[in-house]
Amino acid sequence: MSDLLRAHANLTESLIGESGHFRSVGVAVVGSDGLPLHRGAPSAQVPALVEQLLDWGKASPVHPLIKSSAVHYRLEYIHPFRDGNGRIGRLWQTLILAQWNPLFAWMPIETLVHHHQALYYQALQDSQAGTVDCRPFIDFMLDAIANSLYKFIDVATRTVADAPADVPVNVGVNMGANEQVLELLRQAPNLSAKEVATCCIPAFMYLTDFRENTLQDVITKLEPDLFLTVTGLTVQDFHLLVRLKVFNTEQMNQAVFAFRRYEDASLRYTGIESHDGLSHYGLYDTVVAKD
Repeated sequence: MSDLLRAHANLTESLIGESGHFRSVGVAVVGSDGLPLHRGAPSAQVPALVEQLLDWGKASPVHPLIKSSAVHYRLEYIHPFRDGNGRIGRLWQTLILAQWNPLFAWMPIETLVHHHQALYYQALQDSQAGTVDCRPFIDFMLDAIANSLYKFIDVATRTVADAPADVPVNVGVNMGANEQVLELLRQAPNLSAKEVATCCIPAFMYLTDFRENTLQDVITKLEPDLFLTVTGLTVQDFHLLVRLKVFNTEQMNQAVFAFRRYEDASLRYTGIESHDGLSHYGLYDTVVAKD
């Protein structure tokens, strides 16, 4: 649960009150006519309800596509924060899906919703009409994922290192690694190039607030502690992976640029200009003009 609160703090810092904390007051979602569409759970019940939901998400054998949509919906239903509930729900669904299939780390739910905004809110309302039933929302999310997948598959395939999904780094495929037993691989012997390139890095990019610095500088100089928290990798581990040529520089620059563009579109859709005045994008190892 602390990870959820930290993610909310990073997403909403300086934008709202109680950033990174569960709300202390009652809230309601109000329609254009001024009438309440939904009232969040009583504030005193929020911590227990969120903990129960996250525990279910960890233990449930339900398919990740359905489970992630259900967790997303329940976060919106509980409405644990004063603001930013939609962003945190969409982020959490992305994280659950990315753990299942790394492709989803490069296909954020924010972007899917951006292309189906009206239907998204209608699905939320349909799931709360009368008795609470999350099936309309789950149906919507499954359709949105299916209809949008082809738009992101090219970006996803360009971001991965040129190694099969299940080949560990220490096998040395396409990276010239020798048979030496490396400390990183002692700690994580099943770590694969694809997992590093498509799971760890995008999750870190979601949470850091640096946009005009190269990703390499953010990892190694500006936010090494956050990188360790999110990925479990130290700066020394990252340098090791670079030396092993896990990351294709050209492909990573293209992927980070695409990620930033999608991220900007998603934030604008939610009405947020959190990086107003941004003139450059920091890519993997270079900086380019935003436009």
